[in-house]
Amino acid sequence: MIEAPVIAEERRGRVTPSRRAGAAALGVKIAAEYAVGNYDIAILKAKQSDGLVTFLTQEGYKLPAGAEPVLGDYINAGMKFFVARVNLGRHSVSETKELPPLQISFRSDAFMLPIQLGKLNADTAQDALFFMLAREGRVEVANYRAKALPTDENVPPLVEDYFAEFYKAAFNRTVGNRGGIVMEYAWDMSWCDPCAADPLPNAHLRKLGATWVRGDNTGQQDVYVTRYHAQYSKGQMPKDVAFRVTDNRQNFQGRYVMNQPFDGPITCEAGQQYVRDKTRAMRKDEARLRKLTGWSKAFVTKAVLQSVPRIYW
Repeated sequence: MIEAPVIAEERRGRVTPSRRAGAAALGVKIAAEYAVGNYDIAILKAKQSDGLVTFLTQEGYKLPAGAEPVLGDYINAGMKFFVARVNLGRHSVSETKELPPLQISFRSDAFMLPIQLGKLNADTAQDALFFMLAREGRVEVANYRAKALPTDENVPPLVEDYFAEFYKAAFNRTVGNRGGIVMEYAWDMSWCDPCAADPLPNAHLRKLGATWVRGDNTGQQDVYVTRYHAQYSKGQMPKDVAFRVTDNRQNFQGRYVMNQPFDGPITCEAGQQYVRDKTRAMRKDEARLRKLTGWSKAFVTKAVLQSVPRIYW
């Protein structure tokens, strides 16, 4: 079993054979080394945390306070460590100065993600997005109670202009101040209604790990995507996140409905009744928006009035 907590640090220098001997003296085995793009990669296995901390410190890595006991827990669990450093020589001559993301492929009996090391580096809350592809159906969180993003809610049309702020506020309201995980999306990729984006080609799905997909068409079969959004601080979520695959193929997405009020001339009695009904509905949408986001009544009311014709004031 290989689990790979990631420790990434920019460092000058290059790999030398003496590193293996020095590591072994500290109870650290360099299981593998790779040069991948702008990165030098090492897979490490350690017998004890103090030896691993010493080795990494000698290598120039800056470990956060509290790292040693966390590393010890991972060592006791039989995990290996994926260590990445930027090769400044290769990076300086690369076409782009942006560092590409690291993609790691490994097999494991445990469906989990180590998050404890990353928590030590953060002064504020951290966000993590989990995109998971499975053949059977929805992936569920096994050791935390995941909440679902509020969905199928009628909101004022002004949300269209404030959607980024709205979504962030709705997420923060859902996850709460104690940290946790929110399900944002779960869908069978063979169809969508409505489609948030074009379906991924089979070739892309295979690169993402869906090795069972065959052919080159974009009419996907037996691929179910689940997306979770976690947010946590140092003192929250003390356990690494564990998942399980289920056969639940029920679709879910955050869906928000905006009904634009009629903005033309209204003279008849039926039209006047429409205005009265629409005004009452808008007040309910205002209240719903405040509940979803925590925004103040004064702000929401003012924004709504500025976004609709004066006849609805």
